[in-house]
Amino acid sequence: MEAEGGVAADVYGDLIADRIYIMPGERAMTQVWASFGSLLRFIAEDGLRGGSTYDSDEKLVAALEALDAEIYSAIHTLN
Repeated sequence: MEAEGGVAADVYGDLIADRIYIMPGERAMTQVWASFGSLLRFIAEDGLRGGSTYDSDEKLVAALEALDAEIYSAIHTLN
């Protein structure tokens, strides 16, 4: 190991060279999936009160596609 930089420099070099990977923390991943739980709650509440927000396949697919985009964006924000 070099005297200047030491372990931190070695770990950073391995990270940049894709020899090691860092996983996001549990709290960060919870934020990624929060929108999924919210959508499920909205769908259930809409059905229980006789709403029409998610009363067709097309509306459900559109909601899931929007959710997919949100999750994708959140994951890549953590990168």
